[in-house]
Amino acid sequence: MAAPFLVGGAVLTVAGGLTEGWSVDWNGRFVAALAYASLIGTAMSWTLWFWLVKSGEASRAATYIFFVPLVSVAIGALLLGESVAPTLLAGAALVALGVYLANRTPRRLRRT
Repeated sequence: MAAPFLVGGAVLTVAGGLTEGWSVDWNGRFVAALAYASLIGTAMSWTLWFWLVKSGEASRAATYIFFVPLVSVAIGALLLGESVAPTLLAGAALVALGVYLANRTPRRLRRT
């Protein structure tokens, strides 16, 4: 499972270095962003993902991936002051509804 990520990371690192340059300004803001992306955005997310898969059906756990953009938007709004439009809130509600519908336990149908 790690091989595709390693290859993709290597390809993107080379592409980024060739287009953006290889110089990195290791200031406090950059280190904080790197630590956040590494620990919260990657390590914690994968730990949660594997826990969800282990504790239930993988297909049900997979539906939670639709929350990733919503969490990103919420973090942007809370930490960076980005605006959240009403249409975005409506879309978020539809995503939440879709995840709920996909994960709910269906009621038994009555036979008449």
